[in-house]
Amino acid sequence: MRKYKVTFLSLIIISGFISCKKSENSPEQKKEVDIFVAGGISNTPNLVLTACYWKNGQLVKVDPTTGTSKANAITVVGNDVYMAGNTSVNSSSTVATWWKNGKPNYIAEAFDLYGIALKGSDVFVVGSTFKNGIYTATIWKNGVPTYLTTGRSSATGIAINGDDVYVTGFITEEIIGSTACYWKNGIQTLLETKKPAPQSQTYAIQIVDNDVYIAGMVGVTAVYWKNNEKVELQKMSDPSLQYFAFSIYVKNEDVYLAGATQETLYNEGRNPVYWKNGTIYNLESKPADMMFVSSQAKAIAVDGNNVYIGGNHSEEPTYFWKNGFLQTLDTGGKAYNVECNAIILSPK
Repeated sequence: MRKYKVTFLSLIIISGFISCKKSENSPEQKKEVDIFVAGGISNTPNLVLTACYWKNGQLVKVDPTTGTSKANAITVVGNDVYMAGNTSVNSSSTVATWWKNGKPNYIAEAFDLYGIALKGSDVFVVGSTFKNGIYTATIWKNGVPTYLTTGRSSATGIAINGDDVYVTGFITEEIIGSTACYWKNGIQTLLETKKPAPQSQTYAIQIVDNDVYIAGMVGVTAVYWKNNEKVELQKMSDPSLQYFAFSIYVKNEDVYLAGATQETLYNEGRNPVYWKNGTIYNLESKPADMMFVSSQAKAIAVDGNNVYIGGNHSEEPTYFWKNGFLQTLDTGGKAYNVECNAIILSPK
């Protein structure tokens, strides 16, 4: 396994904005926030996950099921906590699920959800529907589906800006493969239009002051798009590495992304990294080893000078970073498997 000398730092994904009040005669006052981390936890050796979230490090599990469950996304409105993910009753039956304060709501025609957002009392979730023998990117509003394409496609994230609803994802065509795109109010925009083109996908979105930021990858390069303009992120010296950017967070014009590297030449597992303004940083982690040990950063958010990142590791029970270093989360006893897939900061 190759080693790199790279600076340690950190990040996390966040939805919602933090406002500060300023008077003419007093310094800017920082608002305190609650840190919510969504994912799954297993307290049994069989590694079966139960969807959960942590509020300021304290564990809250969803209502128990007879199978496995996990959350991929989270948002908080007032005192209500919403999550989206999946529930599996058995190995052959997985159903898309979203939770409000731990109570499940099922979407039978889908197997997983990757984003959730609210507009007033309306709940929007995104994922893929198995329709006519293929998986199709879909958005549900209060349980009612809208199919974003008629072909093979995936929806990976959602953001709402005023009356506009944005969904990230990619379309998949035979021979060509996947092409990064997003939908605004159901209208598709391709982010990669050259043909032939390398594989490309999008994973997350944030909208700041009407600027649209989308995280993803093109070929072996991690990228983000700002208002459809692509920015390639820094690579390491090893030419055999592939890069993924799974989440994005923008604060005071600084752009943070969380993701992973993967050595494609030797088919090794992933190592967690993040970027700030395009510069790559490693995160504290056990090194990957031939696919048997693997770790990645899945979510990122920033509060003041603190950067929070959530992720997972194939041989460690908890992977949550603050300023580049691993932190301890409440696991409610011995933990055999933990995933930290999404983060949001909510003003207190």
